[in-house]
Amino acid sequence: MMSDTKPKNKTGKTLLAGALGAFAGFLAMYGFLQLEDRYELTDGAVALGGVGLIYLLTGGMVLVGTLAPAAGAKVLNAEDVEEWREMRSVLFGSCAAFIISGIAMVALSLAAPAGPVAPIVAVSLIVIALVAAFVISKLQWDQYDELYRAISWEGSAYALGLLLPILFVWGALVQVGWLDSFEPLMVLAVAALLILVGTFIAAGRRGMLKQR
Repeated sequence: MMSDTKPKNKTGKTLLAGALGAFAGFLAMYGFLQLEDRYELTDGAVALGGVGLIYLLTGGMVLVGTLAPAAGAKVLNAEDVEEWREMRSVLFGSCAAFIISGIAMVALSLAAPAGPVAPIVAVSLIVIALVAAFVISKLQWDQYDELYRAISWEGSAYALGLLLPILFVWGALVQVGWLDSFEPLMVLAVAALLILVGTFIAAGRRGMLKQR
């Protein structure tokens, strides 16, 4: 006998989440590019600022969903409101780490002499972001179940596995004169972006990215 219960329509939820993310990303990047024109930022600074904005938007969107579980469950990837509420403590920490890291990267991309942010401020924010990420991860580790711990380890492994070949080939091409020397900020941008990519790969392989 067939059930009368219809499966949830996930397409609308996926499209809504994608549209909101794309719109927020467009506005944030548009504003940042105005600063690029004003201060003539380098390619590395623009890349790092762009990655920082991704961190900021990701953390900000999840934070809004965490503060308003009903809205978060509708737009973001959760089965229902109850599941979102159960994840609150872990999500708050993750949001904080993402937002602090995003602010630090944007600040560093706008640091003097090219940008308006004082060097001591930019460097201090980077140190604070690194310490905050370590402390938050340490405090939350016991709250992770086996799945989240596995994703954390696998995400780090994927990120490192992608980063090392890129750096070795990149460095080799610079050394033999086939590429210009790369900027430190570009290296930081690539590393920070690959952390996200590695996490998405690990989560995807575990079926965590399927819209629920």
